[in-house]
Amino acid sequence: MYKFFASLFSCFFIFSTTTFADILQNQIVTTSIGILKVFDQDYNGTNKEFKLPKRFSKDKIKAVAIIPDLAKGGFLVSAQKGDGIFCIKDENGDWSDPLFIEFKGIGLGIQGGYLSNDAVLLFENTRSYSGIFSQSKTIDIGGDASIIGGASSHHMTDIPELGANILAIGRSDGIFLGMSLNNSLIKVHDQNNIDYYGRLFLDQDIINGSPKDSKYTKQLKLTLRQVFNKK
Repeated sequence: MYKFFASLFSCFFIFSTTTFADILQNQIVTTSIGILKVFDQDYNGTNKEFKLPKRFSKDKIKAVAIIPDLAKGGFLVSAQKGDGIFCIKDENGDWSDPLFIEFKGIGLGIQGGYLSNDAVLLFENTRSYSGIFSQSKTIDIGGDASIIGGASSHHMTDIPELGANILAIGRSDGIFLGMSLNNSLIKVHDQNNIDYYGRLFLDQDIINGSPKDSKYTKQLKLTLRQVFNKK
């Protein structure tokens, strides 16, 4: 009898982890779709103060990272962290499946409060995100940079611009006074990729479309085309 219940429990556990493992990742993708739609509305005139540099016109963007609920808190030293997705547009204008990423940053300076942002990072060229396919699977961002605020921002967000190749836009829900972000990085989140796609794929295979598209992936890619494949 003990063996029977042990076997039954094992089957239930395997079924549960298989069924529910991707719930968090599905939510990240779904939330990212919503963020992109609001970004598109702001870009097209809903928010009169929202303007991007001409060289970052949407049809020229080569890749995009969306990080929902990027949280930051602290006073003199602050930590910033969030999970999101990263997608690349190929030469034909087709968007890749989402590669799951994590963002981490440490800020120093006179700061206070707690801030939660939805962040969108726009990549102007392939060089700007090449680090994600290196051995470290990391895009290293650091130093002072100019920042553009998003639609609901009463204060500028502080995800930096990497040289002239990455532009960050944030939507703020909280209050954060002062900013100085010195070191941050974007890194591939292997476990989230495994949970979402059901098994381990090489990062390049995900970008090249090897996994079968889920309904969430299909909706994301449709939204990316609607937002970025137009002038």
